Amino acid sequence: MTYFKPREIAANAAGENAGECGDEDTTKLNEAEGKDNSGECASDLDLGEEEITSGPEEQKEKKPKRFSTDPSDWDRHDHELVAFVIDTSNPRNFDPSKFDFTSSDKREPSGKVRRANVDLFYRKLVNGEKKPRDWLEFSKRNGSLYCVPCFFFGEERKSSLAGKEGFRDWMNASKAISDHERSSDHSHAISTFVNRREPQGKIDADFIRQARIHQEYWREFLHRSVDVIKFLSSRGLAFRGSNQQLGSVHNGNYLGLLELLALHDAFLAKHLASYGNKGKGNTSYLSANICEEFIQLLAEKVEAYIVEELKEAKYYSVIVDSTPDVSHTDQLCFVLRYVLPDGAPVERFLGFLPMHGHTALQMFDMVTDKLNRLGIPIEDLRGQSYDNASNMSGIYTGLQARIKAVNPQAEYVPCSGHSLNLAGTSAAESCATTVNFFSFLQELFNFLSGSTHRWAVLLDILRASKKKGFKVPKSLSQTRWSARADAVIALKEGYPEFKSALIGIAADSTQTPRTRAEANGLIQKFNKLETAVLTVIWATVLERVNKVNKQLQSVAIDLGIVVELYSSLVAFIKEVRDNYDNYEKQTVELVGMEMGSLVYSADECRQRTRKRHHDEMDSASDTTFTGRTKMIAEVNIMLDQLTAELRRRQQAYSQLHARFGFLTMLPDLDARAITSQAQNLVNHYPNDIEQCFPNECLQFKSFVPPHIGEGLKKRKPSGLDLIRIMREKKLQAIFPNVDIVLRIFLSTAVTNCSGERSFSTLKLIKNYLRSTMVQQRLSALALLQIENVILNFIDVEGVINLFSASKCRRKC
Repeated sequence: MTYFKPREIAANAAGENAGECGDEDTTKLNEAEGKDNSGECASDLDLGEEEITSGPEEQKEKKPKRFSTDPSDWDRHDHELVAFVIDTSNPRNFDPSKFDFTSSDKREPSGKVRRANVDLFYRKLVNGEKKPRDWLEFSKRNGSLYCVPCFFFGEERKSSLAGKEGFRDWMNASKAISDHERSSDHSHAISTFVNRREPQGKIDADFIRQARIHQEYWREFLHRSVDVIKFLSSRGLAFRGSNQQLGSVHNGNYLGLLELLALHDAFLAKHLASYGNKGKGNTSYLSANICEEFIQLLAEKVEAYIVEELKEAKYYSVIVDSTPDVSHTDQLCFVLRYVLPDGAPVERFLGFLPMHGHTALQMFDMVTDKLNRLGIPIEDLRGQSYDNASNMSGIYTGLQARIKAVNPQAEYVPCSGHSLNLAGTSAAESCATTVNFFSFLQELFNFLSGSTHRWAVLLDILRASKKKGFKVPKSLSQTRWSARADAVIALKEGYPEFKSALIGIAADSTQTPRTRAEANGLIQKFNKLETAVLTVIWATVLERVNKVNKQLQSVAIDLGIVVELYSSLVAFIKEVRDNYDNYEKQTVELVGMEMGSLVYSADECRQRTRKRHHDEMDSASDTTFTGRTKMIAEVNIMLDQLTAELRRRQQAYSQLHARFGFLTMLPDLDARAITSQAQNLVNHYPNDIEQCFPNECLQFKSFVPPHIGEGLKKRKPSGLDLIRIMREKKLQAIFPNVDIVLRIFLSTAVTNCSGERSFSTLKLIKNYLRSTMVQQRLSALALLQIENVILNFIDVEGVINLFSASKCRRKC
């Protein structure tokens, strides 16, 4: 039985004192009842007081008395110790099977050494069940056993278990403890111990009963208050209004929701009527500061949950990215990726860090400082994923290079989503024809959306066309290529309707000359065959790129899937390049013309002839390109540039995937290839993988299916499939090193999309109405909203216990 609570869990011990805690608006919790609870709070560990003298004036002050946790140091006549042991007793919180009893070694006359054992701490019943002997305690100092109730309330002469020296007769220990357990003296001591623990056995029983009623009342209210805070924070809603007056429509969401709940909750309605709008000096737990304290406590709980999850997973990757907020402060998001025990990879947000510079050294200091504060060892870092900015991805002084200098096994993986967007940007800027096309898209959107009348004209035409789910023009984006895909696809689906709207606006005499001129200019671009061809081709390419981009943003993705997606895009673009005739036919259907009537704008222009020099033959002819030939050349330049960029950026993922990818191809490899690949992995991770890993791979080969799925869904297995097989068949104990390799592989981040998504939460929480929000509150609210699933698992009672421990003012 453990009778002493360590200082670390004082919060749980103080949880029973929630009714004796006050907020910053009061100095007496029970002032309403006329009780004086002023004074400093003492820890539950320090219930006694002793006088000490200090200074030349020999002034005496009270200092909490510390009691020893070893029974051999106890004094049965120390009433403060007796009260302390009784009040702080709780069931044994250690596992006797893991306890070291070597201090109890005793050599018998025969030379045999005996000691205490685990069985002494359990009583075996006739039916085979074992019941713990919570009353039995062990002294590390003298290696003896003690019966705690008999030590304080029994007679020392009747049993050595109740004596000062304790019990050490290990040869007869089992029989002696059983006899003692059945004795009437032990039963009487147990009864006395239990009765002294109950309030009825104390002279202050009425006071304790009143205090418990008081505590239960405040806990009932705090449960409702914390639930409201969890609701608001999980949805990113504001808490405070312009005042804190109950009944005001401007008191904010927090007080407003409490008032709403009070309409259907008699307890809450009575509390608000009794304690609402009392002002400072009165306990109510309705103030904004108390609300902020609970926000911080909930955020600490969520953060501790994530850190505990991560330490169990061991291996992780770090994801960071930055963006300015509404107050022009750069916020660095901090995200970690790791694998849960069930084999599912997750990416957890751990807060925003304010940045005062963009150098790699500054970001390195921020990342390492955050890891140190969370107690996460950087030695277990196996991956890092950032965007392609030079301060992040620089191979010499970038953030990834500085982290690899500390931990060489922290592989850098460029964000596959950013890389795909950069490849698209490079292709879009590869030739003048493509640049002009995307400029036309933006001009079309700006013109039609710049006036409500022009937009209404367009909507009327789209509705008259009776197309199901028609799309309106979209604006472009420099960073989100999904916006470009939406804009091109909308143009393709509404090509004739958009053109008809422009014709109607140009013919409207009520419009200004400038508006009609702009409409005519856009109509001329619509009439160019090149515009229609690029619309068809770009809509086809970007539709596939957008699908791949969305798949890359998924958390359930690994390097193997990234390599396959990039390869599939390269193959698809090659098919587009080789089928220009097919897309030209789609253009004919789009513009509603006959194939023979198609005329490229280059064919309508006068062909320029080159002046011949005197030494040239008259029969020499210049090579001329038709409009169609020029268009094919422009399209090929664009597609070749996109293909080259995809292949170049794919290499960064292929090199790292080659290290792990053999596991997904085990059925196709022979024993020599498997052994060679596995040994390379052992050499790269000597501190993580054992030398028997190649043998494990050879045996694990029989568990890896050659394909996953059936029919059209048939595919090669991925790393996610393999770890799922490991969990379903419970193979971790048989193939521990294979499991480690799969966890390292899946914990490697391939995108920083989770960091990008956190910026949406940032803009929702810290908007122009809350631009002065302090950093600690911003990070806490963002953590609670983004990790709202974990927030729902947080025990409200534990949060109230922590709050109680920090607010306790009981004078001990």
